[in-house]
Amino acid sequence: MSLQDSLFPFGGNHAIQNAVFVLEWTEPLPSAFFEKLREVVEPLKSEFPGPIQDQRRLTVNFSPGGHQVQTDEPGGFVLTRAGSAPSTNARSIVLGDQQCLIQIGDYTRWKHAKADVDRYLDLLFPEIATVRPIGVIGLQYVDVFNWKGDPAAMQVADVLRTDSKYLSSNVFAVNELWHSHHGYFDSYQQPREGKQLDNINVSRVETAGLSSIQILTSHRSQFRNPLWASDAEARSVFDVTFERMHDRNKAILADLLTEPVQQMIKLNYSV
Repeated sequence: MSLQDSLFPFGGNHAIQNAVFVLEWTEPLPSAFFEKLREVVEPLKSEFPGPIQDQRRLTVNFSPGGHQVQTDEPGGFVLTRAGSAPSTNARSIVLGDQQCLIQIGDYTRWKHAKADVDRYLDLLFPEIATVRPIGVIGLQYVDVFNWKGDPAAMQVADVLRTDSKYLSSNVFAVNELWHSHHGYFDSYQQPREGKQLDNINVSRVETAGLSSIQILTSHRSQFRNPLWASDAEARSVFDVTFERMHDRNKAILADLLTEPVQQMIKLNYSV
């Protein structure tokens, strides 16, 4: 069987199982502030019709006399939209003590996901960054390529480039399951001074007899000077940084995947 007959990207014309956009701040949000955030996300309820899932914050203090005091208070909440498969979420927004996670499980193309995330951040960023500056933003992808044939017939070199700088060369000699990890920092000056951590995790896995190549790529940009809501350039900094991380992700995939597989997922299409 040909590669096209046996290898199936997760999304048909793309391989992205999910994408996660991240904002982080260093100090926990005040517990009472989550009530304000509930009001802020009210316009999104039609897009996230599932019940709001509360998260709790458990704090334990020990006094000098040996007494233990516990407090149980609001520590965040989760908005969800159910997926087509049972017990899955097509999308979720997780607001916690020190981060906001926007998970896109119904990813199609970058421009659509980014436009929706922009709408969410236009609501959330001005409120959160009024009380806590945003020091880190991140972007993570999980790409999955399922092999629907005899696992013994899958040649890793047909899927992944043997000269990739992000892979251990030993993966092409291993007949069983494997995992390869590579991570590195990169400093930058624009749009704000900072550094970015890129992590590339590539694995051959097997689930219920089905072999897959999974690629988890994460990009974490840390600004030297965190961004407050009063910073007029903050949103443009986010835009430029997310676009840079997205472009970096595509460059990493181009280095990892063979040309036929790149064509399968339309990697070089500017959408």
